[in-house]
Amino acid sequence: MQLPENKQQKVKNAFFYLKDSFRFHDVGVPYFVQIIFVTMLAILFAGYVLSLPYAEEMNRVSIIIMTKLQEIAGAGDPNTADVSGVVTPDIAERMIAALGGFVGLMLIAKVIVQALSLFYAYVWHLKRVTPGMPFSLAAQGFLKVLFRLALNNLLFYGALVLAGVAMTVSFAVIGMLLPPLALLLVSLLPILFFIATSVFAFRDMSVMVGNAGVLRAFRAAWRLTNGCRRAVLSNMMLMYIIGMAVSWVAVGISSQTLVATFAASFFEVLLLLVTQRLIVRMYEDARGLVIKESHPPKATE
Repeated sequence: MQLPENKQQKVKNAFFYLKDSFRFHDVGVPYFVQIIFVTMLAILFAGYVLSLPYAEEMNRVSIIIMTKLQEIAGAGDPNTADVSGVVTPDIAERMIAALGGFVGLMLIAKVIVQALSLFYAYVWHLKRVTPGMPFSLAAQGFLKVLFRLALNNLLFYGALVLAGVAMTVSFAVIGMLLPPLALLLVSLLPILFFIATSVFAFRDMSVMVGNAGVLRAFRAAWRLTNGCRRAVLSNMMLMYIIGMAVSWVAVGISSQTLVATFAASFFEVLLLLVTQRLIVRMYEDARGLVIKESHPPKATE
């Protein structure tokens, strides 16, 4: 699909896109947003609820371990205390089972929700560039790129996990010599994760509408942010900060009511759709796509 390009157009600050991004209900397909929002909300809410028993089990096991450590510390010299019996095979098995169940359920829920949000972004972009395109053709187009999209995300997040593990091990070794420095380096991991995901924020759009391959999408995303990375980073920072706040609410749901869990899921889905719209708008400007707005913003004096 070839569209007119305007090389003068660049990625703007988040406030320019904010109003359009929060109009997540406006896609141009009747009932599409309602159906996809409710589906995403149901899946994410179910993931949180089903993972609660595993989170509670991890909490119980952690209390047992902490209690044993406190007993050992109060019984004598901590430097000569024997802690080999703190984590017994039974305790280790319970912790691994609980952690595996929690991570597995949440991973499945998050992956499905993320895929649906990308479908939403794909449909909205196509409706912007080709308003008359039938929804069925958009759905078929997304299914055609879904495999490449999955491989691209698997490579990207797999690489981030491996890099995170490698850096954590390295920081642990450094911590044996310089503990304060290790703590400082560990605190940088979320920042590095944010930078990586922001710089390559256009990967998914490059695969879906840019016809980039699994590996070429990384180069395409990198090139698209050339000259506007500061704007992309600052825009994504706003979404990242809000997302972290939502995540903190979600992490603490084990001691909250189902109503609070539902509210956390609701706002997380809403924020995800808003973020996808922001990425779509930035991608269009980064490519210099000239799109005639159905409801152009009013000019300001």
